[in-house]
Amino acid sequence: MKKNQKTYLLLIAVVAVWGAIGYQFYTRYNPETTIVIENKRSLFNPQQTQEVTSYTIEPDYRDPFTGKLYQKKVLPKRKVTPKPAVVFPAIEFKGIIEGNQKTYIIAINNQQEIFQLQQTKQEVTLVKATGKEVTLKYQNETKKYTLKE
Repeated sequence: MKKNQKTYLLLIAVVAVWGAIGYQFYTRYNPETTIVIENKRSLFNPQQTQEVTSYTIEPDYRDPFTGKLYQKKVLPKRKVTPKPAVVFPAIEFKGIIEGNQKTYIIAINNQQEIFQLQQTKQEVTLVKATGKEVTLKYQNETKKYTLKE
């Protein structure tokens, strides 16, 4: 065989091998089969529940340690008085004045007040403040207010 014939033959063999490898990659990442998922409707039938009666055991025997009849302790009923709801006045956080100390402009019942931290005016105390939110305390209740623009 001549030199050119061997080169062409080897070139065809190399192309065939690389083509086979490329075909395997192609079929691996692009499968031709499609997956069909069937929707099966399942009917949910809840089971009927039966009420279970509860039983209590009331001992009527003597206590083996003290020799006295067992008596159930009766706790006195306490009257629970609901805590009255604290109604906050109309409050709006208007803005911040920055300087040596930050001061906050807060409107209470449409009257603007200038607060610093832990300062109290009209029974309202400024507890905590950030650039966009203040926490105020009124009659031992705290509430957060955001900046109104």
